[in-house]
Amino acid sequence: MALDQLESAESYYVMGVGTTGMGNNPNEDALKELYERTRGSLDGYDDYLERVLADDRETRRERILAEGNENPVTPHSFELADISGNSMSSDVMDGKIVAINFWGKWCGPCVAEMPDIQDLYEKYSDDDEVLILTINNDPILSELIEWMEEHDYTFPTLRDDGYITTSGVSVFPTTWFLDRNGNIIYTQLGYTSELVEEFSWRIEELRNAR
Repeated sequence: MALDQLESAESYYVMGVGTTGMGNNPNEDALKELYERTRGSLDGYDDYLERVLADDRETRRERILAEGNENPVTPHSFELADISGNSMSSDVMDGKIVAINFWGKWCGPCVAEMPDIQDLYEKYSDDDEVLILTINNDPILSELIEWMEEHDYTFPTLRDDGYITTSGVSVFPTTWFLDRNGNIIYTQLGYTSELVEEFSWRIEELRNAR
């Protein structure tokens, strides 16, 4: 392979290293192999990869924070029961920065990100300015409760009563990020392997937007 082709391949793999999809990322293995091939050894590879990931992280952060909704909307109000039967009104969101995750355990990508949703909830559970909620649309409550207990999930889970459909949510998982005025500023559609980091970027950006 010609030098210019090798350089192009390296640039391609560098861009792919930061991909945040499900499963193993083949770009990192390919980049490592190409690094050794073009440099004759793996000397310095760890430092090189650290720089690549740092650059990707900053690029990803800038891209995510630039994706705020140009015309933010206020979601419909709700009054939903949690899995214990307690009622929760959307009034609890007043004046807070809120992340609302829509999910079902029938949804593979939703299930895959639940450990990270738990970590995000624990990160902000003592923060009076931030509220982490989920709305679940599984049909059988007893099975949902049993599943959450098996996995030690304690994040707030509200039961869908048609709210998901009337709100126009059609991709699972979907997460809304609301500012203190109750406007949806950011929307995450689908799964990301860097959930806690990327969701925290949005939350902190909204916190600082006073």
